[in-house]
Amino acid sequence: MLKKKRKDFENKTFHNPFFEKRRQPHRKGVFFVLAGIFLIGGFLFLGYWQLHITTVTVDGTDDQVAQSIQQAATSQLTQRRFFIFPQSNLIFFNKKQLVETLKNQYQIAGVNIKKKPRSLDITVGQQPYRIILISGNTQYYLNDVGLVITEVNSQNQLSITPVGDGVELVRSGVSASAYPVVIDQSNREISIGGTALAPEKVVFITELVAAFADNRLPGITTFEIRSPAAEDLVATTRDGWYAYFSFKNSVFQQVNKLLAIINERVDDPARLEYIDLRFGEKVFYK
Repeated sequence: MLKKKRKDFENKTFHNPFFEKRRQPHRKGVFFVLAGIFLIGGFLFLGYWQLHITTVTVDGTDDQVAQSIQQAATSQLTQRRFFIFPQSNLIFFNKKQLVETLKNQYQIAGVNIKKKPRSLDITVGQQPYRIILISGNTQYYLNDVGLVITEVNSQNQLSITPVGDGVELVRSGVSASAYPVVIDQSNREISIGGTALAPEKVVFITELVAAFADNRLPGITTFEIRSPAAEDLVATTRDGWYAYFSFKNSVFQQVNKLLAIINERVDDPARLEYIDLRFGEKVFYK
Protein backbone atom coordinates (compact mmCIF):
# COMPACT_ATOMS: atom_id res chain seq x y z
CA MET A 1 0.00 0.00 0.00
CA LEU A 2 1.39 3.25 -1.05
CA LYS A 3 1.54 6.09 1.47
CA LYS A 4 0.74 9.67 0.34
CA LYS A 5 3.68 11.89 0.88
CA ARG A 6 3.16 15.29 2.38
CA LYS A 7 4.38 18.14 0.26
CA ASP A 8 6.19 20.62 2.45
CA PHE A 9 6.19 23.36 -0.17
CA GLU A 10 2.42 23.72 0.09
CA ASN A 11 2.72 25.13 3.58
CA LYS A 12 5.72 27.30 2.98
CA THR A 13 5.48 31.01 3.53
CA PHE A 14 7.59 33.68 1.99
CA HIS A 15 6.67 36.47 4.51
CA ASN A 16 9.64 38.55 5.57
CA PRO A 17 9.19 39.51 9.27
CA PHE A 18 11.53 42.49 8.88
CA PHE A 19 9.27 44.30 6.43
CA GLU A 20 5.74 45.24 7.45
CA LYS A 21 3.09 45.20 4.81
CA ARG A 22 1.91 48.71 3.89
CA ARG A 23 -1.61 49.23 5.18
CA GLN A 24 -4.28 51.11 3.30
CA PRO A 25 -5.41 54.36 5.00
CA HIS A 26 -8.57 54.05 7.06
CA ARG A 27 -11.24 55.94 5.18
CA LYS A 28 -13.52 56.41 8.19
CA GLY A 29 -10.76 58.14 10.18
CA VAL A 30 -10.10 60.59 7.38
CA PHE A 31 -13.80 61.36 7.14
CA PHE A 32 -14.07 62.12 10.87
CA VAL A 33 -10.99 64.36 10.79
CA LEU A 34 -12.34 66.35 7.86
CA ALA A 35 -15.76 66.61 9.47
CA GLY A 36 -14.19 67.82 12.71
CA ILE A 37 -12.20 70.48 10.89
CA PHE A 38 -15.31 71.60 9.04
CA LEU A 39 -17.35 71.83 12.24
CA ILE A 40 -14.64 73.72 14.13
CA GLY A 41 -14.22 76.15 11.23
CA GLY A 42 -17.96 76.71 11.03
CA PHE A 43 -18.18 77.27 14.77
CA LEU A 44 -15.34 79.79 14.68
CA PHE A 45 -16.90 81.60 11.73
CA LEU A 46 -20.35 81.78 13.29
CA GLY A 47 -18.88 82.59 16.70
CA TYR A 48 -16.84 85.47 15.31
CA TRP A 49 -19.91 86.75 13.49
CA GLN A 50 -21.99 86.73 16.67
CA LEU A 51 -19.24 88.08 18.94
CA HIS A 52 -18.12 90.93 16.68
CA ILE A 53 -19.62 94.20 17.98
CA THR A 54 -21.24 96.20 15.20
CA THR A 55 -23.91 98.22 17.08
CA VAL A 56 -23.81 100.49 20.15
CA THR A 57 -27.09 101.82 21.59
CA VAL A 58 -27.42 104.41 24.38
CA ASP A 59 -30.54 105.02 26.46
CA GLY A 60 -31.40 107.23 29.43
CA THR A 61 -30.01 110.57 28.26
CA ASP A 62 -30.62 113.26 25.67
CA ASP A 63 -29.47 112.91 22.07
CA GLN A 64 -26.40 115.11 22.45
CA VAL A 65 -24.94 113.18 25.39
CA ALA A 66 -26.00 109.86 23.85
CA GLN A 67 -24.06 110.65 20.69
CA SER A 68 -20.93 111.53 22.68
CA ILE A 69 -21.19 108.32 24.73
CA GLN A 70 -21.65 106.31 21.56
CA GLN A 71 -18.49 107.86 20.10
CA ALA A 72 -16.53 107.00 23.26
CA ALA A 73 -17.68 103.37 23.11
CA THR A 74 -16.92 103.11 19.38
CA SER A 75 -13.44 104.51 19.98
CA GLN A 76 -12.77 101.80 22.57
CA LEU A 77 -13.76 99.12 20.03
CA THR A 78 -10.68 100.03 17.99
CA GLN A 79 -8.39 99.34 20.96
CA ARG A 80 -6.83 96.04 22.01
CA ARG A 81 -6.89 94.31 25.36
CA PHE A 82 -3.61 92.97 26.72
CA PHE A 83 -2.05 94.37 23.51
CA ILE A 84 -3.39 91.38 21.55
CA PHE A 85 -7.13 90.84 21.65
CA PRO A 86 -9.46 93.28 19.84
CA GLN A 87 -12.08 94.90 22.03
CA SER A 88 -14.48 94.73 19.10
CA ASN A 89 -15.02 91.14 20.28
CA LEU A 90 -17.64 90.75 23.02
CA ILE A 91 -15.41 88.35 24.96
CA PHE A 92 -12.55 90.82 25.21
CA PHE A 93 -14.49 94.09 25.49
CA ASN A 94 -13.59 95.80 28.79
CA LYS A 95 -16.81 97.11 30.36
CA LYS A 96 -14.99 98.49 33.41
CA GLN A 97 -12.77 100.65 31.21
CA LEU A 98 -15.76 102.20 29.43
CA VAL A 99 -17.62 102.84 32.71
CA GLU A 100 -14.60 104.71 34.12
CA THR A 101 -14.24 106.71 30.91
CA LEU A 102 -17.89 107.78 30.92
CA LYS A 103 -17.91 108.71 34.60
CA ASN A 104 -14.77 110.82 34.14
CA GLN A 105 -16.04 112.63 31.06
CA TYR A 106 -19.74 113.05 31.87
CA GLN A 107 -21.59 113.91 35.06
CA ILE A 108 -23.83 110.84 35.12
CA ALA A 109 -25.42 109.06 38.04
CA GLY A 110 -24.63 105.54 36.82
CA VAL A 111 -23.87 103.33 33.82
CA ASN A 112 -25.14 99.85 32.96
CA ILE A 113 -23.58 98.01 30.00
CA LYS A 114 -25.07 94.81 28.60
CA LYS A 115 -23.33 92.62 26.04
CA LYS A 116 -25.62 91.11 23.44
CA PRO A 117 -24.89 89.27 20.17
CA ARG A 118 -23.10 91.77 17.95
CA SER A 119 -24.11 94.76 20.11
CA LEU A 120 -23.58 96.79 23.28
CA ASP A 121 -26.56 98.26 25.13
CA ILE A 122 -25.58 101.20 27.37
CA THR A 123 -28.10 102.61 29.85
CA VAL A 124 -27.13 105.89 31.52
CA GLY A 125 -28.52 107.35 34.72
CA GLN A 126 -28.35 111.04 33.92
CA GLN A 127 -28.27 113.63 36.67
CA PRO A 128 -31.26 115.99 36.54
CA TYR A 129 -30.78 119.49 35.15
CA ARG A 130 -31.60 122.44 37.41
CA ILE A 131 -30.28 125.57 35.69
CA ILE A 132 -29.08 126.81 32.32
CA LEU A 133 -25.95 128.92 32.69
CA ILE A 134 -24.81 131.17 29.87
CA SER A 135 -21.22 132.34 29.73
CA GLY A 136 -19.91 134.04 26.61
CA ASN A 137 -21.59 132.41 23.63
CA THR A 138 -22.00 129.00 25.23
CA GLN A 139 -24.94 127.61 27.19
CA TYR A 140 -24.66 124.83 29.76
CA TYR A 141 -26.89 122.60 31.86
CA LEU A 142 -26.06 122.56 35.59
CA ASN A 143 -27.21 120.02 38.16
CA ASP A 144 -28.48 120.73 41.67
CA VAL A 145 -24.98 121.24 43.10
CA GLY A 146 -23.75 123.54 40.33
CA LEU A 147 -21.76 121.00 38.31
CA VAL A 148 -21.74 121.41 34.53
CA ILE A 149 -23.41 118.37 32.97
CA THR A 150 -23.23 119.23 29.27
CA GLU A 151 -23.76 122.00 26.75
CA VAL A 152 -27.27 122.86 25.61
CA ASN A 153 -27.77 121.23 22.24
CA SER A 154 -28.60 123.18 19.12
CA GLN A 155 -32.30 122.22 19.22
CA ASN A 156 -32.71 123.80 22.67
CA GLN A 157 -30.42 126.80 22.24
CA LEU A 158 -31.75 130.03 23.70
CA SER A 159 -31.71 133.11 21.51
CA ILE A 160 -30.38 136.14 23.42
CA THR A 161 -30.46 139.68 22.06
CA PRO A 162 -29.10 142.72 23.96
CA VAL A 163 -31.84 145.30 24.55
CA GLY A 164 -30.80 148.50 26.29
CA ASP A 165 -29.26 147.63 29.65
CA GLY A 166 -30.69 144.11 29.59
CA VAL A 167 -31.32 141.25 27.20
CA GLU A 168 -34.23 139.77 25.31
CA LEU A 169 -34.47 136.01 25.67
CA VAL A 170 -36.26 133.72 23.24
CA ARG A 171 -36.70 130.13 24.38
CA SER A 172 -36.65 127.95 21.29
CA GLY A 173 -36.51 124.50 22.88
CA VAL A 174 -39.16 122.66 24.87
CA SER A 175 -36.75 121.23 27.45
CA ALA A 176 -34.79 124.48 27.74
CA SER A 177 -37.90 126.38 28.75
CA ALA A 178 -38.20 124.26 31.89
CA TYR A 179 -35.10 125.67 33.59
CA PRO A 180 -34.11 129.05 35.06
CA VAL A 181 -31.57 130.89 32.92
CA VAL A 182 -28.55 132.52 34.59
CA ILE A 183 -26.30 134.84 32.57
CA ASP A 184 -22.73 135.08 33.86
CA GLN A 185 -21.49 138.51 32.86
CA SER A 186 -17.84 137.59 33.49
CA ASN A 187 -17.89 135.51 30.25
CA ARG A 188 -15.45 133.06 31.82
CA GLU A 189 -14.46 129.72 30.32
CA ILE A 190 -16.40 126.78 31.71
CA SER A 191 -15.44 123.11 31.51
CA ILE A 192 -17.77 120.11 31.48
CA GLY A 193 -17.70 118.44 34.88
CA GLY A 194 -16.47 121.55 36.69
CA THR A 195 -18.32 123.60 39.28
CA ALA A 196 -19.87 126.65 37.63
CA LEU A 197 -22.05 127.84 40.51
CA ALA A 198 -22.06 127.18 44.25
CA PRO A 199 -24.71 124.65 45.40
CA GLU A 200 -26.36 127.15 47.76
CA LYS A 201 -26.79 129.61 44.90
CA VAL A 202 -28.46 126.97 42.76
CA VAL A 203 -30.86 126.28 45.63
CA PHE A 204 -31.50 130.03 46.09
CA ILE A 205 -32.39 130.51 42.42
CA THR A 206 -34.69 127.50 42.19
CA GLU A 207 -36.46 128.52 45.42
CA LEU A 208 -36.85 132.06 44.13
CA VAL A 209 -38.49 130.85 40.91
CA ALA A 210 -40.89 128.70 42.94
CA ALA A 211 -41.71 131.62 45.27
CA PHE A 212 -42.57 133.88 42.34
CA ALA A 213 -44.89 131.21 40.93
CA ASP A 214 -46.53 130.52 44.30
CA ASN A 215 -47.26 134.22 44.86
CA ARG A 216 -48.44 134.87 41.32
CA LEU A 217 -45.66 137.30 40.61
CA PRO A 218 -44.55 137.90 37.00
CA GLY A 219 -42.38 135.08 35.69
CA ILE A 220 -38.62 135.58 35.65
CA THR A 221 -37.06 135.48 32.18
CA THR A 222 -33.40 135.65 33.18
CA PHE A 223 -31.07 135.99 36.14
CA GLU A 224 -27.76 137.81 35.96
CA ILE A 225 -24.62 137.56 38.10
CA ARG A 226 -21.46 139.60 37.73
CA SER A 227 -19.26 136.60 38.54
CA PRO A 228 -19.49 133.22 40.33
CA ALA A 229 -18.33 134.90 43.55
CA ALA A 230 -20.89 137.70 43.38
CA GLU A 231 -23.33 138.00 46.29
CA ASP A 232 -25.94 139.87 44.26
CA LEU A 233 -28.48 138.49 41.83
CA VAL A 234 -30.55 140.43 39.30
CA ALA A 235 -33.88 138.97 38.17
CA THR A 236 -35.62 140.29 35.05
CA THR A 237 -39.39 139.76 35.00
CA ARG A 238 -41.69 139.30 32.04
CA ASP A 239 -43.28 142.64 32.88
CA GLY A 240 -39.94 144.32 32.25
CA TRP A 241 -38.93 145.44 35.76
CA TYR A 242 -35.88 144.21 37.66
CA ALA A 243 -35.48 142.87 41.17
CA TYR A 244 -32.15 142.85 42.98
CA PHE A 245 -31.61 140.07 45.52
CA SER A 246 -28.82 139.12 47.91
CA PHE A 247 -27.60 135.53 48.24
CA LYS A 248 -26.82 136.31 51.88
CA ASN A 249 -30.47 136.82 52.86
CA SER A 250 -33.27 134.29 52.75
CA VAL A 251 -35.56 133.94 49.76
CA PHE A 252 -38.62 133.99 52.02
CA GLN A 253 -37.79 137.35 53.63
CA GLN A 254 -36.88 139.08 50.39
CA VAL A 255 -39.98 137.85 48.52
CA ASN A 256 -42.18 139.01 51.42
CA LYS A 257 -40.67 142.50 51.20
CA LEU A 258 -41.18 142.45 47.44
CA LEU A 259 -44.85 141.60 47.89
CA ALA A 260 -45.27 144.38 50.46
CA ILE A 261 -43.83 146.97 48.09
CA ILE A 262 -45.94 145.88 45.12
CA ASN A 263 -49.19 145.54 47.08
CA GLU A 264 -48.85 148.60 49.35
CA ARG A 265 -46.66 151.22 47.72
CA VAL A 266 -46.70 150.74 43.95
CA ASP A 267 -49.80 152.19 42.35
CA ASP A 268 -49.09 150.94 38.85
CA PRO A 269 -46.74 147.90 38.59
CA ALA A 270 -46.56 148.43 34.83
CA ARG A 271 -44.57 151.63 35.48
CA LEU A 272 -42.19 149.95 37.90
CA GLU A 273 -38.52 149.96 36.86
CA TYR A 274 -36.74 148.12 39.65
CA ILE A 275 -36.92 146.96 43.28
CA ASP A 276 -33.73 146.57 45.30
CA LEU A 277 -34.04 144.11 48.20
CA ARG A 278 -30.37 143.65 49.06
CA PHE A 279 -30.11 145.90 52.12
CA GLY A 280 -32.08 144.28 54.89
CA GLU A 281 -35.09 146.33 55.98
CA LYS A 282 -34.27 149.11 53.55
CA VAL A 283 -35.94 148.64 50.20
CA PHE A 284 -35.38 150.90 47.22
CA TYR A 285 -37.63 151.01 44.20
CA LYS A 286 -38.51 153.22 41.29
